[in-house]
This record gives sequence, structure tokens and C-alpha cells, in this order.
Amino acid sequence: MTKYSKEEIFMVELLWKKLNAYLSNCSVHFSKEMKQKTFEQRVTEICTEGTIRVFIAYKGTNKVGYCISKYNGNIGEISSLYVDEGVRKLGIGSELMTNALRWLNSNEVNCINVNVAIGNEGVLEFYKKFNFFDFYFSVHTAYPL
Repeated sequence: MTKYSKEEIFMVELLWKKLNAYLSNCSVHFSKEMKQKTFEQRVTEICTEGTIRVFIAYKGTNKVGYCISKYNGNIGEISSLYVDEGVRKLGIGSELMTNALRWLNSNEVNCINVNVAIGNEGVLEFYKKFNFFDFYFSVHTAYPL
């Protein structure tokens, strides 16, 4: 497990593209929007405000997972988390989350948010292991109207 700052966020671009393809296939109403989103757009969204930390998991020299976390003031966020399908259920995601949560807590955040795309609800059980629970649902308009 290696940690990086915001400048190294581009090291996870290929993994993020796998995540985005997966989420695009899961999405019922927003598949088109997700497919059109570029990594650069997502980086801009994440890096607009706050302090960023990127954790990357390796198997040998291959990147197999990452977690991008950030905080702004006293609010933390797990901005993006992905583990390659072939190495899931080996504790890599848990290790990434544990490192991100330790870092966020060391920066004295009061709460930590995670957004989960509709269609990817299976990941909620994973987040519950870290005391994340449903708080509210955010709904968006599917375009075109």
C-alpha cells in the first residue's frame, strides 16, 4: 500500500476507467452521462477544494486498487474506491479504506461521506463494515427531459 498526494492522482487513471465502465453498465438512468465523463473531469470535481490523499494497492508492480480520499474543513469524503475484479475478496478494499479512514481521522474530520451510484448497491455491505449507513438519497433529472 502506497500513499500519494494530489499530484499523483493521475497514477490511477486506468483503474478509474475500469470503475467508470462498471458503473456505466450498472446505471439504470445515467449510463450515457457516466460513459461521457472523462477522468480529467472527475479529477477536477475531486480536486476543486480540500486536501487529497490517494492510496494505491499493488500486486507485484501492477496497480490493482486505489482509494481517493479528501477533506475540506472538518468534512471528509471517500471520493473514489476501486479494486480490480480478479483480486476482490482478498482484503485489498478493506486495507485501502482503513488507510483512508485513518488519514481522515488524523485530520480531525467530524464526518465522512461516501456517494454510491444507484445500480452499485452491492457495495453498501462493504461500507457498513466501516460504519457507513444510508443517510439520504439524492435524486437527479435524467436528460433529455
